[in-house]
Amino acid sequence: SATPHNGKAASFAELIRLLEPTAVRPDGTIIPDEVQRLIVRRHRHSPEVAQEVGANWAERKEPQNWLVPASPAEDAIARELDEVWLHPTAGSSPYSATGAKLFPWTLAKAFLSSPAALRETVRERIKRLGVQLTPAQQREAEALRRLLALTEDALVQPSAKYTKLVNYLRSLSVGPSSPMRAVVFAERVPTLKWLQDKLPKDLQLKPDQVVILHGGLSDEEQQKVVESFKQASSPIRVLVTGDVASEGVNLHAHCHELIHFDIPWSLIRIEQRNGRIDRYGQKHPPQITILLLDPSTERFSGDIRVLSRLLEREQEAHVALGDVASLMGKYDVAGEEEEIRKVLAGEAELDEVVQPTSYVLADDPIAGMLAMIAGLGAPGAPDAAAP
Repeated sequence: SATPHNGKAASFAELIRLLEPTAVRPDGTIIPDEVQRLIVRRHRHSPEVAQEVGANWAERKEPQNWLVPASPAEDAIARELDEVWLHPTAGSSPYSATGAKLFPWTLAKAFLSSPAALRETVRERIKRLGVQLTPAQQREAEALRRLLALTEDALVQPSAKYTKLVNYLRSLSVGPSSPMRAVVFAERVPTLKWLQDKLPKDLQLKPDQVVILHGGLSDEEQQKVVESFKQASSPIRVLVTGDVASEGVNLHAHCHELIHFDIPWSLIRIEQRNGRIDRYGQKHPPQITILLLDPSTERFSGDIRVLSRLLEREQEAHVALGDVASLMGKYDVAGEEEEIRKVLAGEAELDEVVQPTSYVLADDPIAGMLAMIAGLGAPGAPDAAAP
């Protein structure tokens, strides 16, 4: 299985019971020594697997992690987020509800997706505040309206990341008379719709050549898009999709270019996205491209560097381990996102949250997995007494 377990002890114990009931104690806990002999772990880079998949799974190219300098309008938003929301002076956060540390990063994450996504997030928060406001809520509403004005201005200005995307797609010869295709991932539906609205004109494509896929579509509509994309005769040249397509969707038959227009704060989710084109049956070396907006404000720019290092860890784990879940030990997208938020907020260090691949390799990966399932702590952590 590509997903051998979900990190939950009870689920793992049920799998083990199928093989050896006596390896699970009556209280549902496992006996590590008994279980270890039952597990064989292989991934695509294991010698036994590599010689079998051969030419039926082209090795991915080195990912292109591009830091894109923010436009002046985007920089203005970044400064406002930095000074007012993300790094305010003590006690000056404008957020009026509980979770003052969390909501600013919700705004930041939306901004890093697109100005369209940030506008939607700000509008929703203003709407939720209502009409009858306390003094604290009034202060928050004023801060939100300032942010909204800056965002509206950015939406009528050239977007740095979008311009980079269009130029890259043109360099690939994605166009009306070319068979070249690309998959563009983004987390936020407003970003998807924004891209779907702008790309046909800028790439001279017909409306049916840029198609959107997200969780708001019916199962039938989603399946229709996926099945079309698998066909050589499909008119689709750019598939703009949310993370609904990051699991169990095969997009590799006629596509080997995948672009992350934004970055999920989860190694598991990044790996799932990449696996849509980087999978068995891929005949062309897949190219993964990541677009990261790089504001000029020092603190916010430093936050972005954390996401760049996260992408580097994903590539290291892909080559050395075959999967990324063991680096964080959460086996859960939401759990990983919360840990990355802590790193961005300065509450934890990246190396504490995302283990370097070398630490995981230094330990027995199966023993480490069992220790984690048994609640014995994360595998591969450096020994404090070691030189």
